[in-house]
Amino acid sequence: MGLMVETGALHAPRPGTGAASYAPIPDAVLAALTADDSSSFHAQIAQQCLDLDCFFVWTDPKSGVVCLRSPTQLAAFYAATGCLAVLLALGADVLQQSPDDQTTALHAACSGCSSSNTTLAIRGLLNAGARLDVLDKYGRTPRDLLPLEAAQVGTASSPAVLLWAGAVGG
Repeated sequence: MGLMVETGALHAPRPGTGAASYAPIPDAVLAALTADDSSSFHAQIAQQCLDLDCFFVWTDPKSGVVCLRSPTQLAAFYAATGCLAVLLALGADVLQQSPDDQTTALHAACSGCSSSNTTLAIRGLLNAGARLDVLDKYGRTPRDLLPLEAAQVGTASSPAVLLWAGAVGG
């Protein structure tokens, strides 16, 4: 499933600033993100002068819920580890919370949990300073959002083990 993005300007307050953010996201950026094409993604960020910590309207393909997400949160949701590495290297804020539901990138990675790269995305976020104790608007921690099958503690590198143990080593 692809991303659905509102094409008009978004008026979403940025955490801590109270200022409005107007962030329609270009299709080429989304395409690079969903394909985890880190080279193209990096080039698009530079070409579009994309604010790494902006928010845009996005429809969760699993639930159909429309919400605000940053590029880092979406890279985490899709376990796009190459794009996530680019964002982190450029200084994207892993602790940033979405203004509508206070979701962090770690919450997004756990709720996405859609590929074998999810564990790598979680590990990368933890190494970059993501916190396990941040609550979203509904009082949930990132580990609360792991799908049941991912929450089964099976291997030492499963998402559940990383979150319950707080492991950040690689």
